[in-house]
Amino acid sequence: MLHRLLFICCLLAAGVCLISSPAASRPVAELATLEWPPYSGSYLDRQGYASEVVRQAFAASGMDTRLHFFPWERAIRSMKHHGYAGYTPEYYSETRRDCLFSAPFPAGPLFLFQLRGRNLHYTSLDDLRGLRIGTVSGYVNTDAFDSAEFLLKDPAVDDVSNLRKLLAGRVDVIVGDALTLRFLLTRELGLPAGTIEPLEPPLDNKSLHVCFNPRYPAAGDYISAFNRGLEQMRHNGTLKALHSRLYDAYMPGM
Repeated sequence: MLHRLLFICCLLAAGVCLISSPAASRPVAELATLEWPPYSGSYLDRQGYASEVVRQAFAASGMDTRLHFFPWERAIRSMKHHGYAGYTPEYYSETRRDCLFSAPFPAGPLFLFQLRGRNLHYTSLDDLRGLRIGTVSGYVNTDAFDSAEFLLKDPAVDDVSNLRKLLAGRVDVIVGDALTLRFLLTRELGLPAGTIEPLEPPLDNKSLHVCFNPRYPAAGDYISAFNRGLEQMRHNGTLKALHSRLYDAYMPGM
């Protein structure tokens, strides 16, 4: 009798060993994500910049990636309740104790935005007292901003809703990633990019991460595999090329 022979397929680069058949595909990183253009989106080319970075980093370590799109807060919950290896993209935060953060890859600047012509100015968070500030529920901004209980924060369900509140005058300023808000303003709402303007200085110049689930059995192996692949991309110029293409598409001239 002929029996299908099983063999041990050891992914040495990632430190992951799996029992597989000769025809089996490579190990797959199952990750939750969200609609966050231009970083991630089910309707975007290659599902967005961050999705492409994640796929190529894992691929460099011999792994495939499968992304599952959810609303943001559900994406965070999904890895806890459905066994995903983690979710992406995410900003780093010192206060997050439920994430094993990957090495960083570049994103865009985080600003406060106002309607053009409002002429609001600030030099510190204290100057924002009394202003109605639109935020997005569940988003990490900066630790200082997120912990400033004296600020009047008005959360929205997503960035588009936050933009609409600003356009309608329901808030004075909103917090958002410059590339995301420019994309949504022009692509989703059909308005000129100059309808809103950032308040200098930026709150932060952000990097993105994969937030790995510490409860996931192979979390340590996965984060090592991702970080090694990302370092290869950084070394060979692939990461820089992807980020430059992102800026050329959504923030030309920056």
